[in-house]
Amino acid sequence: MYGERISLGQQISLFLKTVEEVLQPKLGSKKDLNSYLSKSIFMVSTGTNDYINNYLQPQFFNTSLTYSTQEFVLILMGKLSLHTERLYRVGARKIIIFELGPFGCMPTYTNRFKPIGPCLEYYNQLISHFNSQLSATLDRLTNVLPGSLIINGQKNAPVKDIIENPSNSGFIDTKNPCCIAGDGTLACTPALPPCMSDDQYLCPLVGRLSSH
Repeated sequence: MYGERISLGQQISLFLKTVEEVLQPKLGSKKDLNSYLSKSIFMVSTGTNDYINNYLQPQFFNTSLTYSTQEFVLILMGKLSLHTERLYRVGARKIIIFELGPFGCMPTYTNRFKPIGPCLEYYNQLISHFNSQLSATLDRLTNVLPGSLIINGQKNAPVKDIIENPSNSGFIDTKNPCCIAGDGTLACTPALPPCMSDDQYLCPLVGRLSSH
């Protein structure tokens, strides 16, 4: 239904191939390539699928039975560090790595589990563990990779603020998807029209936050 998910490692491999086959011939010298890449801003968003399509799916994966929440975070941080170092070696110097947003507030989970509050707090606690370790990991990477500027792209607190004060950011609904999705836990129903103003919904799709 959703197609193949391409891991961060695979995406970086494809980028390295593009650098070799497209950028290098176009820019000419290695010096010009390094200059170009060092001035570029790399944006990395990763981690959500590791939770919602793995750790929180014990019926399909034994990850949550094998690793505690802290152990799992450390595994993710180790992999993220290796991926960041790959980007650095090819020439990346300015990197923004985004923390996780509060996916415990997405309609697909709130409609399924019916939490007492606006969000599923257990899920958001997992996010807090990830985000706190991310900050420490990025500080370490900046210290060990000379000339790098690796920034934490914060989105957890801003999204929580939108949920608590939606009108301040131009939203009218933070609890329901814009599209018609059965009981609110499923993917959007094909061929059925969505709402007219999807930019006023925090989650236009059941499991995706707005880019508004």
